[in-house]
Amino acid sequence: MNESPVGRSSRKTLIIIIIAIIGVTAVLTYWFLSMPSRYPWLFKGAYADYQGETVALFIPVKAKIHMEVLDFNKTHVQLFIHTKIESIITNETDKIGWVKLEDMEKGKIPLWEGDYSPSRTYEEQLYIENIGLRDCTVYEYTNNGTIRYYIDKETAWIISIRIISTGTSFNSTMTLNLNIDLTKTNIPQLKG
Repeated sequence: MNESPVGRSSRKTLIIIIIAIIGVTAVLTYWFLSMPSRYPWLFKGAYADYQGETVALFIPVKAKIHMEVLDFNKTHVQLFIHTKIESIITNETDKIGWVKLEDMEKGKIPLWEGDYSPSRTYEEQLYIENIGLRDCTVYEYTNNGTIRYYIDKETAWIISIRIISTGTSFNSTMTLNLNIDLTKTNIPQLKG
């Protein structure tokens, strides 16, 4: 029995639709599987603003940091980092650099010069205003002082930087404690 041209045409159309659906599904599956799901902040334009202030020898010190994702691939993220330290004098720096995704989880980003290995790693809960209580992995680096990066366990993003530095001035020892906390972000999982 011969099939009518209309029946053959609709079967071809159905086969083409099925092939197209399979092709689109394969492309979307590849795209989703190739994206690092551990990093919900991994999108162009993801940003975080940080701020902190303290007093050292009766002199106020303010720190502001803006960190933004410019680009990324499977293994690295390109960051723009603007740092502004205000005190008697103001110091501003802009840096753009590629960072391994695994290094982001350890706070190894191009904020300050130097190649540090953590002297200590531990877990801690940290409360950040407008975000709430977060479970963190803390990476502590010691080199002419101590820097602690509080990495949110859910997002693998820095939510706080703590700087502790001790020095001698005018025959007395002074300690600088500066907490630089996340204040604003467009990363959905870090909004309070």
